[in-house]
Amino acid sequence: MRFEEARRCEEWERLNPPPPPFVSPITPDDAKKFDRVNQIIPELGMRGKGDTDLLLELLSVAGELMGSTLSLPLRALRRKADHYFELNQPAAKERLWWEIYSEAQRVQTELSWLRRFRERGGSGVQ
Repeated sequence: MRFEEARRCEEWERLNPPPPPFVSPITPDDAKKFDRVNQIIPELGMRGKGDTDLLLELLSVAGELMGSTLSLPLRALRRKADHYFELNQPAAKERLWWEIYSEAQRVQTELSWLRRFRERGGSGVQ
């Protein structure tokens, strides 16, 4: 009985594959935003700690590009940024800044995957 039910389920799945996911094409405005993220990350490292305007811009642009699918690196970056703004001790802020920079690089990697995925129309990126 179970074997028959499993066979029917497999047959149904074979005959009714799920539709491919909709992938919105990359627009020129989105391409500019992806390029801006790629410019911000090195600036965060070169300028050192304390450039909060640049950090806020990164969070804003990355959030717009990722939309409602917030990634784990972006969530971690937001959490660490919130903590950074609450800190008062310079040594703790400096240490946290380099953790923020590391998370920003992870966000950049994820955004580069997203860009390639959208440029290819949802194919070719695993």
